[in-house]
Amino acid sequence: KTKNAIVEVALRMEKSSKKKRMMIGDNLETVIEGASNAGLDMVFVNHLNIHQTIPSTFTVKHLKELEEIF
Repeated sequence: KTKNAIVEVALRMEKSSKKKRMMIGDNLETVIEGASNAGLDMVFVNHLNIHQTIPSTFTVKHLKELEEIF
């Protein structure tokens, strides 16, 4: 699972705030849950159309849909 410390170190290295960052992933239990625990917005790429058990900021089925978010 993604650890908050890893996210915090990455944010410090990039000198950016959580408000300017978003995690994108297709695995609820690692990337998405880690983003949630770190307080980051998240995009769940649900290309397998699985039942979403963890809420995400955005959900897309295809990466092409990210253009609509950004």
